[in-house]
Amino acid sequence: MRNVFSDREKALEYDFFHKVDEQLLQRLRNKLADERQLELLADTTGLHHEGILNELAELGLNSETICALSLVPLVEVAWSDGRVSRAERNAILSVTPGGSGNMSDQLVANWLRERPDQKLFQTWKHYVAALSKTLSPV
Repeated sequence: MRNVFSDREKALEYDFFHKVDEQLLQRLRNKLADERQLELLADTTGLHHEGILNELAELGLNSETICALSLVPLVEVAWSDGRVSRAERNAILSVTPGGSGNMSDQLVANWLRERPDQKLFQTWKHYVAALSKTLSPV
C-alpha cells in the first residue's frame, strides 16, 4: 500500500514540475520573441533607444506596421473635432504608405474608426525627436 502512495506522490510531483517547466519555457519563448521584435523594430527604424522601442511595441507597432506612425499627425487632426468624417477617412487612407490591405493600413483604419489613446501621439513625438537626432542637416 505504501508503494502505491509513493508512486502516486511521484506522479503528482512530476506533473506539477512538468507544468512549471512548461510555463517557464513559454515565458522564455515569449521574452525571446519580444526581444526579436524589438531588434527588427530597431533595424527598421534605425533607432536603438530602448525606451522608445518599448513604447512603440507597447502600442502594437512592429517592423511591419511602423510606417503607419507617419500618419499619426493626420489621425490626430482628423479626430480634433471629436469625430472623423468620411472625407477625412478617405483622404488619410488614400495616402497610407503600405498599400492596400496590409497591416499598416489596417492599423490606420482602426485609428480612424476608434480614437487612439493620447499615448500614441506622445509616442509619435518621442519617436520623431529621437529620429531627428539621427538625421544630418542635409
